[in-house]
Amino acid sequence: MKTHFLFGYGSLMALESLDATLRRRVDRSQCKLVFAPGYRVNWTYSVECRFRDNHRRTFDGAFLNIEPAPNDTAEGILVPVSAADLEWLDQRERGYLRVPISGTTATQHIWQGHTYRADREHVASADRRYFIPRNYVALIESALERWKGSLRGHLCSQAFPVPHPIVEEPVQFADPKQQDASRRGVEDG
Repeated sequence: MKTHFLFGYGSLMALESLDATLRRRVDRSQCKLVFAPGYRVNWTYSVECRFRDNHRRTFDGAFLNIEPAPNDTAEGILVPVSAADLEWLDQRERGYLRVPISGTTATQHIWQGHTYRADREHVASADRRYFIPRNYVALIESALERWKGSLRGHLCSQAFPVPHPIVEEPVQFADPKQQDASRRGVEDG
């Protein structure tokens, strides 16, 4: 079985969340902090979200995205995954495209893998108002806490402070398949 590599930033750095999607425990010893020169992480992925207590109330949620930025460097983790894992991640990361990416490790070894970048339909527009779910911010903060000894500060400075108001109420994705994939893992078949 061929091993692929996932460059995870944002919620994909939260290994417990990744475990739930893949329905297996990711081997923590195989995950490494890496760098992707020529990219930056920002809050430009948008998707419709719903309040959990009132499914009729929706809003445009903003989430982390990665975009080309010639003079910047994105930080994330490199996770070994299978082809089947990538298919499951495609379901979780609806509205993102799986794209090739490469970069370096802290010791300057070159790596190649895949990451997820917002498709055109899900790139946030400058003329709309977005909100960031508190539970997503908490997930990112816990992931950053896990990796803080290795981070060089790029991701922290790119992601925080957040550029949109935070929604304190519990929310979920409006797309039920995306919600299920992100919370409970992907259904077989």
